[in-house]
Amino acid sequence: MPAINDIPTSHDFKVLIGRTGISGVIKKHDANITNILRLLQNVQPYRDQSTQAALAPLRALRKECIAWVMANLSRRRASRPHILELLNAVHRRIGNVIEAVFADRVIRQPRENWQILKERSNLEMNSRRVGRSVDPAFLIERATPSHVSAFPFEPAFNQYREAQTGLKFETWMEQVLIPQSEEDPFKVYFNTGGHVPSFLITRLRQPQRVKYCNETERNDYVITLEQGVFRNASGDLFHTGNMGTGTAGPGWAIFVIGMDNTFYGGSHRTGQFHHSSFLSAAPVQAAGEIAVNKGKVIGLTNKTGHYKSRSAELVRTLFLLKRGGVDINSIRVNDPFRAAGIWISGEECLKADGIFTGKTGGAKPIQVPV
Repeated sequence: MPAINDIPTSHDFKVLIGRTGISGVIKKHDANITNILRLLQNVQPYRDQSTQAALAPLRALRKECIAWVMANLSRRRASRPHILELLNAVHRRIGNVIEAVFADRVIRQPRENWQILKERSNLEMNSRRVGRSVDPAFLIERATPSHVSAFPFEPAFNQYREAQTGLKFETWMEQVLIPQSEEDPFKVYFNTGGHVPSFLITRLRQPQRVKYCNETERNDYVITLEQGVFRNASGDLFHTGNMGTGTAGPGWAIFVIGMDNTFYGGSHRTGQFHHSSFLSAAPVQAAGEIAVNKGKVIGLTNKTGHYKSRSAELVRTLFLLKRGGVDINSIRVNDPFRAAGIWISGEECLKADGIFTGKTGGAKPIQVPV
């Protein structure tokens, strides 16, 4: 029977490597070869089937071939070129089946998509005198349909950018990267890419998903400024005592200000709810951390990794707070990017145009009680 997609039958391969007749009897027993022949029998019905059912037997055969190569790295074996030829054929077939089953109808080139997305983000960021777009470092979060947290996906995404595939990133990771990494943990075959360390596989299989709010959901995070006092979406006094952020700690919330001057605030949860969550990574006027005690603002920073706020965004926030009736002289303000540990009054910060150079200031605001 002829080979199909360069994959021979178990019998033909047995003949090819000299495991039949007297020569087969004389040759030393090789458990890996026995397993390869058995797995070839399992693969035989699927050699020309582009179905998801074909992947498991094909992957099992690929894994066994890699195991044989690894066990015979330092040995001269007559069957080595035949095993490598089979391994290459099975690997190609797996790739073709995955593309046929999981790829979008329109074949995309991830490297080009990445560049377009990056350029669009830079233009978006540079076109606004006031306001910030999500930093390019978080394009993984923006680009993936379920918004996976950037770490530990960046190395994987870098490999995906170089791939010529119609698969979406998460599908490529699930169907290509993880199986290859598990089948070849010592990079014997996939030694130039298509591999992640074993300690990351668990995280990749159960990735953190960052919440991106839709229009209805983000309404729950609106905080409204009325006569110098913040109220939540229910009309109650906004209070951050039971909230927290990764930098400022308990008693603080993260906030963003939309381009329509709407404030949004909530608790930060690393890998799950970020500054990008409120407006689904849309541009904002400003972002940072805020401490509010029963409606009254007592602390403010411009700390946001996603939007990389500058002094201009800190000043913009103070301006809007003052216009809304907040006594900004009673607020302690910090710029952790440029003046870590220095806390000054909001009025002083506004007058200095957000510049902390040469400033000395008091302590961080007292923690907001629960």
